[in-house]
Amino acid sequence: MTKYDAPPVHATKAAGYTLLELLLVLGILVVLAGITMPMAMDTLETHRLRASADRIQGAFADARNQSIRSGNEVAFYYQSGFRTFFVMEFNPLIPKSLPPIPDEEMAVSGSSDIRSNILEIGVLFAASTVSPDSRSQVSEVTDIPGYSRILFYPDGTAQPARVFLANQFGTGLQVELRSLTGTSVVSDLMLTSDFE
Repeated sequence: MTKYDAPPVHATKAAGYTLLELLLVLGILVVLAGITMPMAMDTLETHRLRASADRIQGAFADARNQSIRSGNEVAFYYQSGFRTFFVMEFNPLIPKSLPPIPDEEMAVSGSSDIRSNILEIGVLFAASTVSPDSRSQVSEVTDIPGYSRILFYPDGTAQPARVFLANQFGTGLQVELRSLTGTSVVSDLMLTSDFE
């Protein structure tokens, strides 16, 4: 009788990861997220500021073009501490009512393009300086109470002005309107404490 030898038994290692390996990978992911999230949020807020400045520049150009085409003064209206603005013909002798100003609900319902005259979420008009000129001193009366205005004239010029936009994180931009050309330029990012 022959003895049969039993086949050799090999120790098999179970495939998978240990708890220590999983915790190490999770810890690395948390550290990476902690580093990248503030940078991503900063980039988003910077984008919102710049997009708002672009909207203001577009509204300035629109006001200038309307004034040249119509032969009448046109005003850019805005309120410090708020997001909305609009452009309409300026005549202090004719009382005006506010145009419908869109809000987020109107944009969702599709009844208005919210991007047309409202700043990005989290961005407000922080301050402004509008220098009077000989033409604007005649009409110092505010035709729409509570709103500041910048005038554009039919010859393509405008009141010299600076509009400061700010977000809730203490950074902002300045949009400067050049009076002789009616064009505007945007500053680099700055702290809101640097606003004049």
